[in-house]
Amino acid sequence: MKQIILTHLILFISFTFSFAQDEVADSDEKVYTIVDQQARYKNGMADLYRFFNENREYPKEAIENKVEGKVFVNFIIEKDGSISNVKVRQGIGSGCDEEAIRLMELSKIWTPAQEKGEVVRMNMTLPIPFSLKTKTVEKKTIQVYSGSLD
Repeated sequence: MKQIILTHLILFISFTFSFAQDEVADSDEKVYTIVDQQARYKNGMADLYRFFNENREYPKEAIENKVEGKVFVNFIIEKDGSISNVKVRQGIGSGCDEEAIRLMELSKIWTPAQEKGEVVRMNMTLPIPFSLKTKTVEKKTIQVYSGSLD
């Protein structure tokens, strides 16, 4: 459990943003990358990565090919806290890229960003980790604790 928490802490530290102001074709509103108050997941990044771990379905092809790594997913947090334009910025293949997009689209509870006191759209890039070792630990934990990771 400590290893999982440490992994999440490291991922939180490596949390990345893209640093170019983007305009998105489906909306005339500006999308920010640097803001006064960043968008955030409902209870913070640790909760987001816990959500990923609890909902990740490791792709069969990735298990067979022993594929591990991080999928960097780019997305926009809208003014209402919803997620849009989810795209893989840097993938690892074998079904992990699609799973990362699915996970990101499931994470619907965000607090939107603010710039000068006004709610704005924000562009963000996050690493989503895929580790066969973590998955094995999660399976053992689920068996021992009847499905609870707490």
